[in-house]
Amino acid sequence: MQLFLRIPRVAAAFRSCVFAHDQQLYGSLPYFTHPLQVAETLIDPTEDELVAALLHDVVEDTALTLEHVRLLYGDNVCDMIALLTKDATLSYEDNILRIVHSRNMGATRVKWADNLVNMKNDKSHMTPDRRDKLNARYIKSFLVLSAVLGV
Repeated sequence: MQLFLRIPRVAAAFRSCVFAHDQQLYGSLPYFTHPLQVAETLIDPTEDELVAALLHDVVEDTALTLEHVRLLYGDNVCDMIALLTKDATLSYEDNILRIVHSRNMGATRVKWADNLVNMKNDKSHMTPDRRDKLNARYIKSFLVLSAVLGV
């Protein structure tokens, strides 16, 4: 068990993540493994960043709403989740810039970790063209986020 899961609020967020993503898969694994990897990738995270990492896809991919997140985990986490939730009217690159321009370092750090996890994931099931396009997109946004974070 990850040590950070011993923090009650983080453990509650993990349970929310598992419950909300229910039967969803991330590749061949239960979906909750992805947010858990994102949380594990964060360097010296705050409690709010751990919670946001575990919940970063719930509004986009499940029935949970930003209002649920706000009521359960507070304004700061909700603000991060709002930034991390894809705006369907924007391109992937513009969504990254929206996070960067917000100056919300918590959301920027979680997105950085999310991109790193996405880059490392197995893409062998994809066509070479699709794999190359995704990798280029993740690398480009990872570099932008790294520059903002000074990494």
